[in-house]
Amino acid sequence: MVSADDHFLIDGKYRFDPNQLQTAHDRCYRRYINLLGDNTPHVIVDNTNTTLAEITPYTLGAGAFGYTYELVIISVPPHLVDQIASRCIHSVPAKTIHAQAIRLAALTPDRRWNVRTIPAWSPTGH
Repeated sequence: MVSADDHFLIDGKYRFDPNQLQTAHDRCYRRYINLLGDNTPHVIVDNTNTTLAEITPYTLGAGAFGYTYELVIISVPPHLVDQIASRCIHSVPAKTIHAQAIRLAALTPDRRWNVRTIPAWSPTGH
């Protein structure tokens, strides 16, 4: 599994620095490509990619190395944003999660992508 969050783990503690976000994503993508190049059987990308520009390099990389892939979209209804934000271990503000949910809802995946959408957690089951 690769994640941009790995860049922010220092001595076992998560220390987010927004100035390092691009570096974190670049390192994550390089690790992803290296794993594909090593023929790792299964590679999971654990990132919040919410736009075609963020997702496409991963799908192109998988295709270039002959992998099949599945894009898993976590559907976040607006009424759950505050609850999800309160459970976020990285202290992402509700405003940011709301913006991510809006981008995901507006996303039109490439018709060639294998996409699975699953609902976000809900304490009431809704």
